[in-house]
Amino acid sequence: MLYFDDPYRTEADTSVVRSGTDGRGPYAVLAEPLFYPQGGGQKGDRGRLHLAGGPVLDVVDTRKAEDEIRHYLAAGHEPPAPGPARQELDWPFRYHQMRLHSAAHFLHVALEREIGAPLPHPVRAPLSETGGECHYAFADRFGPDELERAVKAANAHTAQGHPIVTRADEERGPGMRSWHCAGDTVACGGLHPRDSSEVGEITASMRIKRGKTLVSFALARP
Repeated sequence: MLYFDDPYRTEADTSVVRSGTDGRGPYAVLAEPLFYPQGGGQKGDRGRLHLAGGPVLDVVDTRKAEDEIRHYLAAGHEPPAPGPARQELDWPFRYHQMRLHSAAHFLHVALEREIGAPLPHPVRAPLSETGGECHYAFADRFGPDELERAVKAANAHTAQGHPIVTRADEERGPGMRSWHCAGDTVACGGLHPRDSSEVGEITASMRIKRGKTLVSFALARP
């Protein structure tokens, strides 16, 4: 997929192979998707689809459905006919999601170092437009003081500028991928920046709710 081949690519030629409408609205299926479909907590990409002949369609979400990637269009757009098209990402949105996604991993490994023990990975780690949450299925592994120290350690670590690599990880299973940085590895199928210094300063807080630890985090720089 183009989004795995080069997460920094913002435009690409393709073709509409199919279109339709479902419960989320009108959509287009593309031959070579540049738009990342929602998954692993990361939100689906947005942007525009330039059709041959001039029409421009707004892509408001991207999702996997029925073994295909559907590019959902703004209300009022008609599903396009098959034919050539050019994809254009909402790059600021994509890049912020990439940085947030890596921030979640840096927080997790920093917490493990702070408490001196492995932590089960979050059961959910949804990202929003402004931040994210790590939902841990426990309530007693760390507290606010440990989180504060972990955030400071994570920020010091990312600022040093360590390369980030994501790649297929077939040992974990078909289609699995993993994130690697400075000796740390996390199973992850999302998109990430090339270097830890791109993440920027992480801020975080926590609360306990119904026996779970919820860590909310954001980036000081949009």
